[in-house]
Amino acid sequence: MTTAALFVLATPVVLVAFLAVLTGLGEYRRTGKWALAVLAVPCFPLFWVAWYVRDDLRSASR
Repeated sequence: MTTAALFVLATPVVLVAFLAVLTGLGEYRRTGKWALAVLAVPCFPLFWVAWYVRDDLRSASR
């Protein structure tokens, strides 16, 4: 495999890993709980949905 092919294949993996780590950091900032932050890394799309619902409920109650 050439270097260009490896780069093309690795780029999406690196971007998804970056988003997952940022989600973990964001969950820690929101809750202060390391267990949830660690869980947020592999389950980051679910945590985005939870954040959206929680923030939507907060804005509706104002």
